[in-house]
Amino acid sequence: MAITGLKLKANVCVKDGCKKVSVTDVTGGYNVSTNAGGWGATNVSRTEIDAATITITDSAGTVTTETITTQVNPVAWYQDFTFNDIDVTLADGLHTLVYSVTENADTPPTTTATVKFYTYCTIKCCIEKRVHTAIVAYGNDPCKHADKLNYANYLWALLRDFEVSAGGCNFDKAKTIFDKLTALCASSTDCSCK
Repeated sequence: MAITGLKLKANVCVKDGCKKVSVTDVTGGYNVSTNAGGWGATNVSRTEIDAATITITDSAGTVTTETITTQVNPVAWYQDFTFNDIDVTLADGLHTLVYSVTENADTPPTTTATVKFYTYCTIKCCIEKRVHTAIVAYGNDPCKHADKLNYANYLWALLRDFEVSAGGCNFDKAKTIFDKLTALCASSTDCSCK
């Protein structure tokens, strides 16, 4: 079977305070009408894979590579499959994950999927602390402290807008908001989120 027709797809989930990454293969099974790039049939099956890796390049350029061959090739079915968590501490920023599989008998022997994703654990912690502090300090008299509570709501809305933009792959908008949130949190000495 051919690896050239295989169109890998992967989802990424950041866990445990940005210290682990979970990757799920969502390529699916081959279907001539709905998923011609899926595993099996005219494309390579998982049991034919000779090598597989997940490579994460973080926002600072540090590369972490995890060999996942033994997790891929014994699986003969084609539903979504989540690999073992990858231990990697990621600072806030935009990262790139490359999921790669190789079948030596084919030319070219390797196909990849690339996924870009943000981590923002420190920023989220900072914003949550600022919002909590504002509610505790000013929440009993919202009329008198409307400006401070409105600012807390603004921070929360900005964080939510970032999450939606980053999750929806609007990376230009996400970067603009990320930079603004980073600057807002950098100006604070009381977040203690690192």
